[in-house]
Amino acid sequence: METRKDEAYWRAHLAAIEREGATTKAYAEREGIAASNLYFWRKRIKREAQRTAMAVVSEPRPRFATVQVVREAPTQMGSSLPCTLVVGPGLCLEMAALPDPCWLAATAAALSARSR
Repeated sequence: METRKDEAYWRAHLAAIEREGATTKAYAEREGIAASNLYFWRKRIKREAQRTAMAVVSEPRPRFATVQVVREAPTQMGSSLPCTLVVGPGLCLEMAALPDPCWLAATAAALSARSR
């Protein structure tokens, strides 16, 4: 009767099966272990990997990037800072100053809806 083994033990056996290209059943017979244990651990490890992958995917991501505006010496237009908004290939909006955040959000939403 087999004693309880830890996950590392079963991972090593499963890796050996992959390396050798053997069938699970043939490997189990050769090593004197139950094929059902190998199938169980393969399924368990795969399920855990899927859970981990889903947790990474479902983590909330920031919707906006942090932007730091550095004011340089005043331009010839006064104290405003010139701004260029790149909308897409070949489409840029040049403004004399940074736009109002509400206007920028509305413009981004309209452009996003238009591109769908």
